[in-house]
Amino acid sequence: MNEQIIWAGQTSRTIIVVRTILSLVLFIIISAFLFTKQSIDYTNNGTVSTISGSLVGTITLILGLAVAIGSFLSSFVRKYTITDKAVKVRSGILVTNERILYYDQIRNASLQRGLLDMLVGTGTILIDTGLVETTVSTVNDQPISSTQTAFNKFISIGNYQSAFDQLQATLQQNKANLYAGKSANTATPSPPPPPIG
Repeated sequence: MNEQIIWAGQTSRTIIVVRTILSLVLFIIISAFLFTKQSIDYTNNGTVSTISGSLVGTITLILGLAVAIGSFLSSFVRKYTITDKAVKVRSGILVTNERILYYDQIRNASLQRGLLDMLVGTGTILIDTGLVETTVSTVNDQPISSTQTAFNKFISIGNYQSAFDQLQATLQQNKANLYAGKSANTATPSPPPPPIG
């Protein structure tokens, strides 16, 4: 049986460009600040050393450009698909990775809109599969762990409400079918196996 595509989309090109420009501006400001420093003192194994501010500024600018371009390309090729069987996220520049979430794996879906999303008219769909991320940080030499839901995301898509509505409807239909199948299986017990011998 073939899969039927219900919705397909990608991250808004406007959001990708705006985020890239903002990150480039941030790295340029940081680099410009570092270029104004004659030298920067730092400690290495208890020894105070000095490095040229222009060298640190140049390295920061090059790394910033690499991060901005990599993020731009990564976001540009990411594709999202809702089918009658699963939700798919396809990503990757040199190597393609496709994450497939079948409907029986999905607990819930919700919408999230940040300030930039509201300004541009986009939204992010958060898909909860029950996975959690644990973060460990140190406060006063004491490890503190915290957990949060590890969402799969359709990041800053342009027609977010339509995609969300399609996902919710398909998710509800698949859950109804799943529960109907389970109740049908439990309602009619299977016949006992034939006697041996």
